[in-house]
Amino acid sequence: MRAGEDRLRCADRLALSLKAGIERIIIPLSRAAAAFVRERAWFAFGYARLEDHARERFGRSGRWVRNLAVLGEAIQSTPRLAAALTGDDGGKPIGWVAALAVARIATPETLTFWIGLARESTVRDLQDAVRRARAAPDVGGPMGHGKAAAADDVDDDGDRELVRLFVPAPVASAFDEALDLYRAVEGHHAPVTSFIEMLVAESAASATPPDVDVVPLQAGPNHAEREQALAGATGSWSHLPQAAAAGWASQLADDGLESLRVVESEAGEGDHAALDRQIRTLLQLEDVLQARLGRVLAEMGERGDWPRLMFDGVGHYGEERLRISRTTAEDRARAARTLRSRPRLRAAYESGRVGLEAVLLITRILGSAPLAEGVEQSWVDRGIEATIKRLRDEARALGCRGAGRQGSRWSHARNQSKPRTRIGAADESQMFDPQGGPSPLEDAEWQESLSRPPGCARRRVLRLGLETLMDVGGELPSPDVFLRFRLPADLAAAIVGTIESRRRWLTSTVEQVPWDQQWPDPAALPSVLAARTFSTRSRRVPSWVGLLSILEEFVCTWDTTARDGPSRAAVKQAIYIRDGWRCMAPGCTSRRNLEDHHLVYRSRGGNNTSANRICLCRFHHQRGEHGGLSSCVGTAPLGITWRLGRREVAQAFRNERRLPAAVAAAARVRSYGAVVAVAGAAP
Repeated sequence: MRAGEDRLRCADRLALSLKAGIERIIIPLSRAAAAFVRERAWFAFGYARLEDHARERFGRSGRWVRNLAVLGEAIQSTPRLAAALTGDDGGKPIGWVAALAVARIATPETLTFWIGLARESTVRDLQDAVRRARAAPDVGGPMGHGKAAAADDVDDDGDRELVRLFVPAPVASAFDEALDLYRAVEGHHAPVTSFIEMLVAESAASATPPDVDVVPLQAGPNHAEREQALAGATGSWSHLPQAAAAGWASQLADDGLESLRVVESEAGEGDHAALDRQIRTLLQLEDVLQARLGRVLAEMGERGDWPRLMFDGVGHYGEERLRISRTTAEDRARAARTLRSRPRLRAAYESGRVGLEAVLLITRILGSAPLAEGVEQSWVDRGIEATIKRLRDEARALGCRGAGRQGSRWSHARNQSKPRTRIGAADESQMFDPQGGPSPLEDAEWQESLSRPPGCARRRVLRLGLETLMDVGGELPSPDVFLRFRLPADLAAAIVGTIESRRRWLTSTVEQVPWDQQWPDPAALPSVLAARTFSTRSRRVPSWVGLLSILEEFVCTWDTTARDGPSRAAVKQAIYIRDGWRCMAPGCTSRRNLEDHHLVYRSRGGNNTSANRICLCRFHHQRGEHGGLSSCVGTAPLGITWRLGRREVAQAFRNERRLPAAVAAAARVRSYGAVVAVAGAAP
């Protein structure tokens, strides 16, 4: 018993030490991020939005960078906040999450009050106090005026819930297809939260509105109330040490300490290239510590340490004990768990060669089953060379085709008898992988997966729905993967209620026909047939059938066969369909303000064939190609070499894959012949 208690305390101290090391990096990182956002430096690298630059070059979200910039600006105006964050002022370290909350409200006059509140309160209570103060006419709290909420200010996470729904793999793929359609309709890479809001709104406007009396998918005590009770019972965890030295973390990152000292002295100064370099250098150091922290958190969770330390889970421990975001704690722990059986991918992740989002995408594709020789290394190579945009495309395409679900009964039975076949853009026949895991898509397969002719999302979702009904050993369809959503508490309740309402409606509908009679509608939607299958076997219609019905309704409403997008000449529309109604610049997620670009200008003799035309957003067409921030040469769709960014910082790409430095050097010169010649010789 004593040994177990010592191990628990040791793990907690190690987590605190790693957290302290990360906080040392946060200070210079926030200064560099503040300058980067203030200068809108992402334009120099050829990106239209901070979100795209942050994802592809930093391995972080645009929201994370903006939050960091908010903290950096606050530290410059109130330097005491930095000392409070790390505990250098002699008090308890308030941490990154609390420091960000304080940065949004405090002024030099009110800083002492807000730091004191951050040290005495839970993070949840502090964020609630900040929201109330920002909403008040006279913001800033009892110590005087504070900062009014700007229209473009990024708010904190607030109360969020993790909604998990256990579904068959084809239903998870159908969700991805419907989400991609929604982003095409919206014209940008809209978050999952807004898509779920759309599903709730669409369902409420349909003939089957959500029930007033809803039943949660997973009954249980309210998380916020339970966490508040734990905080009260422990005196905000006063039985645990408040801080630990960063010595262990420093030893783990020893090779980068000299880099940290150099960057600390210059953080926030220099041109656009210098700011980008500072952020990337600091993030490399942080990623080493974050990966190690993820391993510690995963091990603590598996030993059942959270109840013993009086926390509700890894997210709660991360937020209150380590003062990092819940999402960071949960994602890092999940990555550590899933990478145990993937040694090559784990080594690339822990060395910083493959980022967190790439790892989560690749592990989702590969599943948990054993892999054939070379498959894991091929995905490591793809994770290093490809943009996150390309990896997301491949995850969606492989999921739609049933690949990458090696652990599921749904794909396993089919893999026994069918070899891998290429999918055609027209027939959309199923791709099957041999046992041993799916390989990365070839460029031609990837390009085919982008094609979005009218009605394709509807056909794919309905086909995936029918996949769930395929008889496997005479058993009913059963779930094998989790859909996970981190949603505001009210939206989490709304989507749960909407799914339950649709499930009840389907149950009532199919029970109107006696079980021993054939279903009268041969063209019924897959969700109706699934509900009928469960009902005739006297089984409860599962919740995933309700979700499938909502997805079917969405794609049947929004993906019409009449036309896809604005009315245009047939050739121009064919270009947009081929390129998936989105900008084809590397890393760009824009789906609006699209324009038709001629690779060889018509004024220079270029023709109007599809091989000379590509779909670009207005930024990459006018400010990129014609404004010097990017260039593209070659033959569409797969033979285009890109120079992204001004010549002094340019990167070279082909098909969302980074090209060697020699190609980038040629791209800086922007000699058509040199770029094409070097790119043609690249592996």
